[in-house]
This record gives sequence, C-alpha cells and structure tokens, in this order.
Amino acid sequence: MTKRKWRKLTTRQVHEIREKAAQNHPRKVIAWEYGVSERTVTDVVYGRTYAHVAGALPQPPFHSRVSLADQRAIRTFMEAGGTIRSAVTTFGRCKETIYRYSRNQETS
Repeated sequence: MTKRKWRKLTTRQVHEIREKAAQNHPRKVIAWEYGVSERTVTDVVYGRTYAHVAGALPQPPFHSRVSLADQRAIRTFMEAGGTIRSAVTTFGRCKETIYRYSRNQETS
C-alpha cells in the first residue's frame, strides 16, 4: 500500500477523534483541534473516510418517517408550552423535525 501524501490525519489522530466523538465532544471543537472541517470529523467517525483504520464505528443515525400520530403528539406538546429542546429529548427527533411539526399547519 502506498503512503498518500495528502492525508491530513495520522492513524493515532483518527483513533483520538473517534474516542472524543464517542465521549460526545462537540464535532466543531474536534475539527478545530485537528485543523479539519466538521464534515471531515463526521466522515472519520462513521468510517466514510479512513475506513482502513481499525476500531469500533458507531451506526449512522437512522431517520425514520414521522407518523401522523407522532406529528399530532409533537404539535400538542408544543402547544402545551413545551420547548424545542425538551421536545427533542422527549420524541428523539432533531430540532428541525420538531420545529416543522410544531407549527399549527396540518401536514400530510
């Protein structure tokens, strides 16, 4: 295997990045520490890049469809005074999804 000169990270750095990500360090901070982009850190963590480096890789997040019942539950939760942050924790969805279904519009 030839050594590629354009690689920015060493094997040790890849292991460190994956460990920090597993400990829930912010990806923005990790990227700044290693002088790479957040996208690079995400790709390293999920094995899209540096896949040749051994180590446990987490499963990428699975984005399932939001059922009509869940949409109504989110809307009701938000109308009752819930915050976006608490809804994210309660429903296990990203804030963009919560915001989309918290509006009073009927979605299909």
